[in-house]
Amino acid sequence: MGDSEGTFSEIDRMLKTYGKNSAWARANASDQDTVAAANKEIEHDLLQVATEHHERGRKLAGAEQKASFDLASRAYAVYLDTYPNSDHAYDVHYQYAELLYKTKQFAKAYDNYVAVVQMNPQGAHSKFCAESAIFSAEEMIKKEQASNPQPASKNGNIDAQPLTDWEKKLVASCDRYAKLYPDDDKVRNIIYKSAYLLYHKQHLEEAADRFRQVIKMDPASTEAEEAAHLILDSFVQKQDWTNLKKNAKFFYEQEGLGSKKFKGEVFEIYQNASIKLIEVAFAKDEDYGKAADAYMQFYKDFPKYDEMARVLNNASLYYRQAGRVGDSMKVRRILVEDPNYGPKTKYYYTQVGALGYDYETIADFDHAAHYYELLFSLYPKERADEARGKADADTLAKLDQAAADAIYSAAVFRKALGDWKTEIADYKQLVATFPKDARDSDVQIRIGTIYEERKDPAQAGQVFYNFYTRAGDKEMELAYYARLHYGKALLAQNQLTRAKRVYEDTVTQYKKFIAGGGKPGPHTDYVAEMMYELAQPAFEDFAAKKIAGCHCQSRSREDKTLGANLKAKAKALLEVEAAYTEVIKTGSSHWGLAALVQLGRAYENMGDSLKNSDVPFYLTADQREIYQMRLEDKVYPQTQKAIETYKAAMEKSWELTLYDDDTAYATRRLGELAPDDFPGLEEKVPVPELTSRTIPTFSFETEL
Repeated sequence: MGDSEGTFSEIDRMLKTYGKNSAWARANASDQDTVAAANKEIEHDLLQVATEHHERGRKLAGAEQKASFDLASRAYAVYLDTYPNSDHAYDVHYQYAELLYKTKQFAKAYDNYVAVVQMNPQGAHSKFCAESAIFSAEEMIKKEQASNPQPASKNGNIDAQPLTDWEKKLVASCDRYAKLYPDDDKVRNIIYKSAYLLYHKQHLEEAADRFRQVIKMDPASTEAEEAAHLILDSFVQKQDWTNLKKNAKFFYEQEGLGSKKFKGEVFEIYQNASIKLIEVAFAKDEDYGKAADAYMQFYKDFPKYDEMARVLNNASLYYRQAGRVGDSMKVRRILVEDPNYGPKTKYYYTQVGALGYDYETIADFDHAAHYYELLFSLYPKERADEARGKADADTLAKLDQAAADAIYSAAVFRKALGDWKTEIADYKQLVATFPKDARDSDVQIRIGTIYEERKDPAQAGQVFYNFYTRAGDKEMELAYYARLHYGKALLAQNQLTRAKRVYEDTVTQYKKFIAGGGKPGPHTDYVAEMMYELAQPAFEDFAAKKIAGCHCQSRSREDKTLGANLKAKAKALLEVEAAYTEVIKTGSSHWGLAALVQLGRAYENMGDSLKNSDVPFYLTADQREIYQMRLEDKVYPQTQKAIETYKAAMEKSWELTLYDDDTAYATRRLGELAPDDFPGLEEKVPVPELTSRTIPTFSFETEL
């Protein structure tokens, strides 16, 4: 301690002497040389003290080293303050800066390192000091951060954060070094250092400028790779997708920049930026067509993109939204038919269905049916996958409904195409897979009807029979339809007895239903048709009966035969009347009208049979004339009944606005039977105003 105090006193003594000498020199100009020499000696002694204690401190440790370094530091400071322009100032600043750095006085060390560089940028110590200034600034930044830690910036905050004084000095020092020693091997790392600091303080443009310098200096370096990544990241932070895409493409294509891994990473950024630009543009202008076109350009530019299936899916949807169905279908076919996609993608199933719908909208039923059938074939696996993924009930129900709708539509289109075999196959798949589908019953009936139309009564009959034997009360209409057409299938196979039994059982069942309070409905028409068919044999039997004699020589036998045949004809007429009256009473429009016309025919037939009946052979000419006149009297009521019946049929057709073969027949017959009452009556649709008439009641005679 005593030595230190002595040294400090010696330094003070020298300073006082220097001060006195300077004052005396100013007062006595003639002795300036003497004073200068004295001051030179003081300068030498002061520098010697500083260097000796600096060197001595290097050899010591602990408190002794600290004491020596303190003396040297004091001496250096005094020297530089007293002799700032000395020839030794350059070296003193250097030595002083090193001592300060050694004793962790980084702020003062920084100032002296900078002073060295400023005094002579190309001096022996200048490059070293320029770098050391950087190190000193870094140490001060560490102290700043330790004493005043900065909170992490919030996510998404890209506002530039102010630089501290020491951060500014670090950036300035790095820039100084790069400017003064551009060819030095360390320059690239130093520029990268300042760029990295600016990057983390969100001074992104300044950082990017420096990063580009790093890349330009040595594209193959690790720092160049990192710089490129950070430049790209700065664009991500600013959400500048245009520049991100542009720069990523540039870095990818730049010769010599980065490793193979780096190229792969940058290319991926280029891809992702391209996609992001499409999404951002669409969010701004919502132009579906423009976005879809951009997606397809992306498809061409990046054919190996991992998520290309999603890109194509979006393109197809956007084209559809833009009303460009044809373009949408082209994209869908890529997703469905290209071996790179197809079943491999999660979009395959929905795209197959969408293609079917697209073809349906342009009335290409062949392709629509094909894709709907393909969709249905994929359904079991798709549903299993959904179920394994624990999809909720609503999702599975929608999946089921879509598959059912697809195969149903396919069947409808096959019908339109005349492909009845595939139509049936599609319908059978629907029934087998979705037995609870609301269309199940209609479909089963349709299958039977197809076989019926194709003249395959055996297959048709089996389908109709299976249906009505399992149908419940809620399916009465279709059950009665099935009964009717099962009977027709039996008739077509010449199984008349079985057909009659089916019809009779059905009519009996229907009557019980009505008697129990049941209401007529569409099923009534089917029952009425069965009744009509059941009445036909009675009508044919009645029509075939003749009123004929025995054609023998016995008067008694002649009279007996004529009477018996007349009674049989009359009885048959009553049966016909009863049968067709039942049909009329059902209220069926078509078959009630048909029954009325058949009754008219029956009355005409009765009249014709009377008129053309045999005349007893034993009558004289006069008696024959009288007999025939009496027959004419019996014919007239039958003709009138026929007229009234045809008239009722006409009125019913007007009421129902129904015109068919029966209406045409009644029209012709009225014109012929009662030309005065129905002059010029032709086959034409009744006038519209005649829409509400009443069918007259009949009191059929049972005797002539």
